[in-house]
Amino acid sequence: MKILSICIPTYNRCNYLLDLLHNLNQNLDSNQRENIEICISDNFSSDDTVVSVQKFIETHDIDVILNVNSQNYGPDYNYIEVIKLATGKYCWYISSDDLVVQDINIYIKKI
Repeated sequence: MKILSICIPTYNRCNYLLDLLHNLNQNLDSNQRENIEICISDNFSSDDTVVSVQKFIETHDIDVILNVNSQNYGPDYNYIEVIKLATGKYCWYISSDDLVVQDINIYIKKI
């Protein structure tokens, strides 16, 4: 069981989401990677979100769980779907167009 699930609902924000994923990847050390998973629920995006996330998964050593809805069900549904993916003791919602501060380690060391 993971300690933290970083839950990211998204829709047509491919470039922002990739920036966030690279940002998270740069800020996590190997010990943290073992205890953290990234959960992404895509609300049937029409951009390159799914292909780009799959490429990220193939080229990085961090656990990423990707759900792709069969149609756009609206944001509330997608928020619930991303939480359903989580297996961590704690969940952290973050928007797909956000970035984390460089001192993320200060916060993650506490969990």
